[in-house]
Amino acid sequence: MSKMPEQPQQAKRAVAYVRESTEEQGRGYSPDGQRQAIARYATDHRLTLGEEYLDFETGRLADKRPGFQRLIEDAMEHRFDVVLVFHTSRFARNTVEAKRYKKLLRSELGIDVISVTQPLGADADDPAAFLSESVHEIFDEYYSVSLSFWTKMGLREKARQGLLTGSLPWGYVKGADEIATPDREKAPYVRRLFEMYATGQHTDRTLAAWLNVNEQSTTRGRAFGVDTVREMLCNAAYAGYVSGRRDTTKTIKGLHEPIIEEALFDRVQQMRRQRARTLKPGRPSPRYLLRGLAHCRQVRHQTAALVRHAAQRHLAEARQQRQLLARLTLDSAHISKGISHLR
Repeated sequence: MSKMPEQPQQAKRAVAYVRESTEEQGRGYSPDGQRQAIARYATDHRLTLGEEYLDFETGRLADKRPGFQRLIEDAMEHRFDVVLVFHTSRFARNTVEAKRYKKLLRSELGIDVISVTQPLGADADDPAAFLSESVHEIFDEYYSVSLSFWTKMGLREKARQGLLTGSLPWGYVKGADEIATPDREKAPYVRRLFEMYATGQHTDRTLAAWLNVNEQSTTRGRAFGVDTVREMLCNAAYAGYVSGRRDTTKTIKGLHEPIIEEALFDRVQQMRRQRARTLKPGRPSPRYLLRGLAHCRQVRHQTAALVRHAAQRHLAEARQQRQLLARLTLDSAHISKGISHLR
């Protein structure tokens, strides 16, 4: 009796996980380089390479990486058999997360995780392979912690020299020698923002509406909100100091040109502190809330008077809002005129 010919084994389904952190750009982990090494490995080992999961991020934690989270979700649905990464550090730079997610994929889902530049052997559970991979993961985390440490040291030194660090505040652009300079179009709005708040007639919400009415947008191209305006009004960088968001400290004098005077900045901070104060609440009154105000049907005239009073108050508030909008429109005209004059 002749033997049946053996059926060729179906090629395993592989996916690529590509990751590059912003601080690692130019350090040998380019996405194209990772893709080429992964594709070459898949061809040499007869793997069917399918989807690619990509992350560009700075944080080390896996839950901050949308591409990685999507990979785990697809793994739960058994959409592939192997995950290929260029290096163990691309999968995770935290030893706890590396072990947890690899255990989930390998032990619970039957999906292997392979670093194409660090061969560990066919059996990841082999003691020697386990030790080798663990050593790689420890060095990956050490590199991450070390890189973060020296990056922060560099930023602190840069701040000590009087240079703004991180994203520039709205209203500034990068000038010569990395020194921030006021934006000719946006700086007048920043100054007017502080001046309007200092009058005591505006809030973060009304100022956000004023900026949006004037067709201004944040550095990300979005409409201004309360939080963005609050961060601007609390940023001492506008007064010429080196500080970050919501940082009112004035420790290091910056090399950049201030947009507002220090006295104006201090006046706005004092007003914000006054508005933040809350009166100590007294003991609750034993009197019924509507006592003396609500009456039965036979005595309706007092209740009707209260209704009329509420309606009048509503009309007065609406009138104040219309007057405020008119003032905002007038301020917009003044700002536009000032910008045209600067040009």
